[in-house]
Amino acid sequence: MLIQIKRNTELEKIFKRLSLLPVERQMVFATFCAQVFYRNIEIRIEEVDFPKRIDLKEQLADLWDQLIKKKVTLSFDYQSMEDGMISLMDEIYSYPESIGKPNPVDSVFRSSVFAFISGFSFFLGRGDWKQLFFVVHDGVGGKVESLTTQKMGWESLSRDDYLQFPVFGQAVADLEWVLKKLELTPTSWLAEEEVRQIRDYSFICKTFVVNEIYYEE
Repeated sequence: MLIQIKRNTELEKIFKRLSLLPVERQMVFATFCAQVFYRNIEIRIEEVDFPKRIDLKEQLADLWDQLIKKKVTLSFDYQSMEDGMISLMDEIYSYPESIGKPNPVDSVFRSSVFAFISGFSFFLGRGDWKQLFFVVHDGVGGKVESLTTQKMGWESLSRDDYLQFPVFGQAVADLEWVLKKLELTPTSWLAEEEVRQIRDYSFICKTFVVNEIYYEE
């Protein structure tokens, strides 16, 4: 991916500002990222007709509840959760219906899994804003790839054109909206009403979600 060579500087600035905030507000931001990317996990599972029923929505709902109540109550082992999610990702990748099918949104799925993991990491004292930045950057870049692949334009896309693709601007705008709410609050914890506004927007935000299934028979 081009991400490893050059970064979208506006998106990177968002995360540098995030690093200056109290961890309680960083948790809100990380949960927003986990939520807006989550639909991609469902899409990938639907694409390959994965037989296991997987629903992680309740776990995300629990994070939002803790932010609203201003009390962290997670008690599970972070490493076990991380290993479990990566194992699930590998299992889906190796499922027979996945093998041999070119999929331009694989990086979006991968980023969505790691966005989910990062969401929990901030609650467990393991949050890393730089890691979250690369996860989000890679996911947005994957969506650019998927959109341009549909139009057969990916190979001819320059690095500058890639980084200036409208999806990056949309991602910056959405994350800027969240960050401004976090920066303006006078306390470590965000007010309940503000948390609910960010949560509700994360449910309908489509900027970080691939638009459709890309496999062709």
